[in-house]
Amino acid sequence: NDTSMYCDSEGVLRCKYCFEQDIQVDEEERHLKTPRHRRLVEQFVSQGNEVYGPIEAKDAKWFCKVCHGCTMESWDRVKAHLGGSKHRINLQRHLTKWYSRSDEQWHLDPPNGLVLHCVGDSHGGKYLFQSMSPKVKNHFITGSMFSFANGRRLVDLQKLGVKKDHAVLFSYGEIDVRCHIGRIASSEKILDYDKIINPLVCAYIERILGFIQGFGGALMVIILAVPPPSDRKPNPQAPFFGDLVGRVKITQRLNQALEKACGVHGLCFFQPFDGFTLADGTLNHIFSDGHVHIRSECCGPIHQKLVDILKTETSELESRMDRKAMVQIINGSG
Repeated sequence: NDTSMYCDSEGVLRCKYCFEQDIQVDEEERHLKTPRHRRLVEQFVSQGNEVYGPIEAKDAKWFCKVCHGCTMESWDRVKAHLGGSKHRINLQRHLTKWYSRSDEQWHLDPPNGLVLHCVGDSHGGKYLFQSMSPKVKNHFITGSMFSFANGRRLVDLQKLGVKKDHAVLFSYGEIDVRCHIGRIASSEKILDYDKIINPLVCAYIERILGFIQGFGGALMVIILAVPPPSDRKPNPQAPFFGDLVGRVKITQRLNQALEKACGVHGLCFFQPFDGFTLADGTLNHIFSDGHVHIRSECCGPIHQKLVDILKTETSELESRMDRKAMVQIINGSG
């Protein structure tokens, strides 16, 4: 039996995935067959979410992404929350904040039937690309660039379903900017951020190169830039260290180091945030989710830029593999 539907406190039939308004009982079956509903179901299930819609498991509790700060200790509390007036009011206020509004506006497949896996933090691994396409698989593996680079985040690309003809986008660094690099520099009295950033980026790229080697060099990899910092809505579970000006500087230096390292190793550095960044280097609050993320409904331009990048990278990867095959043939014949 499908458990997508529930009734709110006013008796209105709603969908946990889509939050459609005023679904009539006789329209329930039609709604469950719509492309948008099926796409959102596939996205959330493929991301490994343990529950539906805006509710996700975190630290043995349930957390509602629509109602900031609402946590619940049992699934019974979750059901009560979904049907409550507070959630209904917040849902009406922020209806488009988490989900795409129409298949036509936001559905954008990667080129040439390519499957893209987005691995990483809540930016690239979740919110930025979750509304793009069913062929974009989001793998939210939380953590900092440091924890990923040093193997503290177990990532098995094959278990995630990655194959040689797929592409992988890696996204880490925002947590390092927001919480760690400035703190380490302050506690150890390091004046030059590059002394922390350069070894960090080196370890990060080395781990990613190891993944590529594991696929025989035939894996297309995209390195996502760190998004612009924000000072909106402090969250005890996602703390800030230092002032915003300092975090802007750290973000810029980290992205410069990432771009340079990608150039050295022939990797694609993807920086799609210019249109979302103010002149002072901070996130434009027009696009903010109220904290540190860009709202999903604003990500259409990022999706288009990514498709353009993938087209270029596909051609370059094919050329590299053709040259590699030719060298092997020549060496074999010699």
